[in-house]
Amino acid sequence: MTSTYEYSRLYKILAATLVSLEVSIYSVSMVGWQSLVYVFRDAYFYSHLCTNASADLNRSTQEDFDTLVSHECREQEEMLNLVFTVTVLLQVAMPLLGYIYDQFGCVCARGISITLTVGGALLMAMAEPGAEWLLFPGASFHYLGGAMLLSTDITMPLLYPTRKTTLRSFLYGAASMSAFSLLLVKLAYDGGIHYRSSLICFAAVTFLIAVPTTFFLPPRHYDHKKGIQSQSDSKLQTCTFAVCKCFYAQSESHVKENENPDTEENTVSLIKVSSQNSYEKVLQGGNIKSGDVKEDDGVTATSRVVGNETSFLSIIKEPLFWWSELWFAGNILLVTLYFGSFNAIIDYRSNKNIQQVSLYTDVVGYVQLVVSMPASAALGYLVDRQQRADATHADPKTYIPSFLIGSVSGLIVWILCAVPNLEVQFVAMVFHCVLRSGVFGIQTAFVAYAFPIAHFGKIYTLQRALMAVFGGLQYPLFHWYKQKLHSDPLYFSLLLVGVSCLTFGLPVYVAKVKVKTEKEASEDDAIQMKLTEETSDVHA
Repeated sequence: MTSTYEYSRLYKILAATLVSLEVSIYSVSMVGWQSLVYVFRDAYFYSHLCTNASADLNRSTQEDFDTLVSHECREQEEMLNLVFTVTVLLQVAMPLLGYIYDQFGCVCARGISITLTVGGALLMAMAEPGAEWLLFPGASFHYLGGAMLLSTDITMPLLYPTRKTTLRSFLYGAASMSAFSLLLVKLAYDGGIHYRSSLICFAAVTFLIAVPTTFFLPPRHYDHKKGIQSQSDSKLQTCTFAVCKCFYAQSESHVKENENPDTEENTVSLIKVSSQNSYEKVLQGGNIKSGDVKEDDGVTATSRVVGNETSFLSIIKEPLFWWSELWFAGNILLVTLYFGSFNAIIDYRSNKNIQQVSLYTDVVGYVQLVVSMPASAALGYLVDRQQRADATHADPKTYIPSFLIGSVSGLIVWILCAVPNLEVQFVAMVFHCVLRSGVFGIQTAFVAYAFPIAHFGKIYTLQRALMAVFGGLQYPLFHWYKQKLHSDPLYFSLLLVGVSCLTFGLPVYVAKVKVKTEKEASEDDAIQMKLTEETSDVHA
């Protein structure tokens, strides 16, 4: 007899509300870096590096601000881009937080992440001309902590079992909205409010939301069919059991001692077998016991691999891990290069018109606000809908349409950036938001779906770290764009079109493996049927 607890509707609403606020305000707000670039350029950060004589001009005495250093100082622009590059690169520290999350639980990991997120915002607030170095740790800590908070937030969709992928993707779309927070800093700056006051206020809001959210997240081992088993709540493995017990409805249920929950989170999805003698056909997974194989009247069954039976090292040796990493890292490089080069591209296309640059910087923030959530939720819904249509199989093919939409969006973005027309950048903004929302949302949902949940923290953060290393190409590419190409985005964009083509490898691989496994399963079924007929003839 084991005590279980099921969450009340009030708890689910509170958890969903707090998580939505967290991800939409500060989780990955650094993707709105272009708004801070506008502010810091105007505030003369790194102006001492400028070789242009206009660096000494004062804005209040200049009638035409179009010729100011903020639009002529290449050194200043490259240093601010370097801040963003270092910020992305320091995501290599995420596996450490992922290990803490897996080993010591949600409260410990989130406590460290909250400190990083709030502290990073305060460091950026303290930065000023002469102390610009504070931007490097400030932006890096804020992004690192916020990204890890977002990683823990994906447990909330477990409360809504039929909409898990939709909600996980939705959360990353909402996370794209957090860029709007930095746009608010820019708008306040244009309105006469010092950036320091805005960033301190931002840090305070972050703290006030993140702390209660920590205690309202469900445990990642939550099973909506069995409730929460109290034995799994030791050593801070969950955030909520002791603190929010008032939201639980206790019940009694019989649970077999060695029973493993048969959920998507414990499935490595490309394991397809059609009979007990076809283990050599298995394409992915760890140690499989005979009890893991289910037969359903000749229909290919899905083999379940429980997290504690599959080692972390065996997972990272699988082709699926690396193909998904290529898709993730390639698209993230496209996303970060768009953010990092956005101001420079608009500068070039508008002939250094500051009013145009300001307008497009504002519009890209509004587009992220309007497009990100609907786009990400739609991509997640595509997956949930296909999974419900084929409920007997946990199959990665359900992610192929979303993978393709993300890859096509990245391709369109950089094709449009190569077009010598300023207005088409409005269209590029929309596809960039689809790309940004689809990459993080679908990737996170896929990792939680395709690999054992016991290793989620390590797998996801390792992929983020590898993405950061790959994303480090941003700075040399941007330097090439500014120095060798003289800010002309044509060849720069064409190179990134080539990178976007590489991301099509994941959906092609999944589709190819699906066809191969179906063919092998069909052959096995035919052999089994023939053996059955021969046996029947012998007995006759």
